[in-house]
Amino acid sequence: MGDKHIVRFEPVGIEIEADEDQTILRAAAEQGVQLMHGCKEGQCAACKSFILQGEDVEYESYSTFALPDYEKEEGSTLLCRVHAYEDLTIELLNYDEEIIRSGLPLTKGAVEVISNEPVTHDMRHLVVRLVEPAEIKFFPGQYMDFVIPGTGESRSFSMANTPNRDGLLEFVVKIYPDGQFSQFLSERVSVGDRLEVEAPFGTCTLRESRSSDLIFVGGHACPVRWPSGRWSAGQRSTTGHALRRTCASRT
Repeated sequence: MGDKHIVRFEPVGIEIEADEDQTILRAAAEQGVQLMHGCKEGQCAACKSFILQGEDVEYESYSTFALPDYEKEEGSTLLCRVHAYEDLTIELLNYDEEIIRSGLPLTKGAVEVISNEPVTHDMRHLVVRLVEPAEIKFFPGQYMDFVIPGTGESRSFSMANTPNRDGLLEFVVKIYPDGQFSQFLSERVSVGDRLEVEAPFGTCTLRESRSSDLIFVGGHACPVRWPSGRWSAGQRSTTGHALRRTCASRT
C-alpha cells in the first residue's frame, strides 16, 4: 500500500482518502461514494472530471478519444485511470448527488454455480449463490465483476434479479465466439464451481426522489424487469413514477 491523500469532490463537498496504489474511482467506490462511471478502463469518459487543485497525479493507460491530450493539459482527468500523489480537489462534471450519497461500498466475495444453462444458441442463464460473504448489497440496475481464473481479468454482468433472494444471483450472458469469459462459461464452468466476484458497480438505478416518467426499452430476447421488481406496465410506482415499456424484435 502507498501513502494516502485526501481527495475532495466539488460541488458536493465530499472527501475520501485515496491510496496511491488505487485509482480515485476505486478508492471512492470502496468507501461507498458512488461516482458516475462506465467502462472503468479509460474508454468511455463517463467519469471525466476536472482537477481544480493539485498536480501530482499518475495515469494508467487510457484512450485519448476519452481524454485528448489538450483536455488533460487543461486539467481534465479520468477518475477510473488516475492515481493521486498529493491532496486534490476535483470538480465532478457528471454526477447525481442522490446516487453519490446513497452508494454501497464495494465487496469482494465468492459464489457457487447453481445452474449454467443455455437459453438460445448464444445466450446462457447463469445462477450462482453467495458463499462468502452471506450478502452483497446492490441496487437493481447495478452489475457484478466476475474474475476469470488464472488470467487476472474480470468481466462485468448485470444482475437479472432483485436483491434479497437468499443469496441467489441470476445473470443472462451473451456468448461470443472469441470472448474470454464467454468461452470459459460455455466450456468450463460446471455446477458446484466457485468463482471470485466483486460488486456493486454501476449507476443505472432508480432515483427514488424523482417523479418523472420512466421508459423501458428492450428486445424479445432480453425481457425488461422493473427496477423494483414489483411494478407492472401502466402502473405508477410508489414514488410517483409513471411506467412505460417498449419492446421490439427482429423478423
